[in-house]
Amino acid sequence: LKGMKIYGNSADKAGQSLYVAMTQLAEWCRTGIAGEYVKGNYSDGISNQTELQGIQVDQTTFKYYLSTQINEQQNYLDDYWIADRNEYYVQNSGSDDWLCTSSNPCKTFEASLIMSNINSADAFIVYILQSTSLVNQTFIQQTSTPRIFRNDPLDSTQLSILLIKSVGRFNITGKAVFYLLNFIMESTGYQDIPGIYGLSYQAEININDCQFHMQNAGSQIGKCFVRLNYGGNHIITNLNTKDISSEENIIKVNFNDAGSLSISNSQFENITKIGSYVVGGVINALLTYASNRLDITNCQFTTCKAQNTWGGAVYAEIQNSDAQITLSHTQLIQCEAQKGGGLHIKSSTTGQVVLDNSCEFKQCIATSGNGGGICADLEYSTTQQSLFLIKDVLIQDCQALLSSYEPISTGFGGGIFIGVRGTYNSSTQSLDLKGMKIQGNSAISGGQSLITN
Repeated sequence: LKGMKIYGNSADKAGQSLYVAMTQLAEWCRTGIAGEYVKGNYSDGISNQTELQGIQVDQTTFKYYLSTQINEQQNYLDDYWIADRNEYYVQNSGSDDWLCTSSNPCKTFEASLIMSNINSADAFIVYILQSTSLVNQTFIQQTSTPRIFRNDPLDSTQLSILLIKSVGRFNITGKAVFYLLNFIMESTGYQDIPGIYGLSYQAEININDCQFHMQNAGSQIGKCFVRLNYGGNHIITNLNTKDISSEENIIKVNFNDAGSLSISNSQFENITKIGSYVVGGVINALLTYASNRLDITNCQFTTCKAQNTWGGAVYAEIQNSDAQITLSHTQLIQCEAQKGGGLHIKSSTTGQVVLDNSCEFKQCIATSGNGGGICADLEYSTTQQSLFLIKDVLIQDCQALLSSYEPISTGFGGGIFIGVRGTYNSSTQSLDLKGMKIQGNSAISGGQSLITN
């Protein structure tokens, strides 16, 4: 069943998507690697176990079984291929001296049962019942199987709360999955420590169907939600972030080894990065290794601001050839920064920037600089040419306002400002705006929609 994809199915009794009655059920489930012939797109530790169930009797016997016999003998299918599974439960009302079971949950991840097994080679899952807190540092080093942190397994949609205290953080050099959690950041002053910290080119962090908020409305936070250093391959899907005032970016990337980050189907609304110490608004990415990629797909940034810096939604810098940044089917609406109200790109030598699939920049503002929607700082040489490619982008009703401190060189490019360092070779066609659509943009100094320098 390798090609099976299951979504939203239901059954009155068992096996929401698949139920199998077969005497050789265990052997079949254990064939290949991790149930590959059984589970299709079922994800160990993430999908609900009730999706795949079965019983080790043939169809004729099953037909004449009583309901009590079926209930006693049927199993979750993933129990057959996950022979050793460490499962723990935590809840704010629990105690770290308890057994970390569903009936006797521990209070935090610091319970000795969890800490002594968190980096074992066996499958590892922590279920958060309603809420818990990340008080101190938790180290995740296992690379063979991911450490999974998720909501109550009996509730497929209700997010559990994970409060990140002032010095709390996950230090990750292995694999970690966070699923159906509402991360709440405690209010602090500026701290150079994130909530989730990727610290190796071997790290793999997957954040799926989660939310991120501040603890107290009207206050501010002082550290990143996610910071990825060195490299590693990371995925953020369906992250909903709203009403944040922070001295740091929400997501910060600093790759100097092989690594990629994919952000998809996520929403960022009313995010203000305060102060001038940290550049960028929601995302700050620095790519310095040849194979680095930042892909932002089907996301929406609304009212995202980088006070006194650049890139209201995204600031990204490429410092190595062949590294690439792609925005696809993404909206940036009413975002603001000194320059690059929505997006600020700085690309050296042969870095690649591609904007495609109906991206939109609407009502974004460069408050005291250039490039109301986009500001692109591109470097060219006689032998190396940065690629800046607009395939399908609408830039509408964006503005570039001048700075009272630099009135001569600001207020240009209401829609987009392109600044070139070095010598551009037109035969390379590496600066290509064919897919740009402009409407209703304005600039105080010139280039209502586009200006190049």
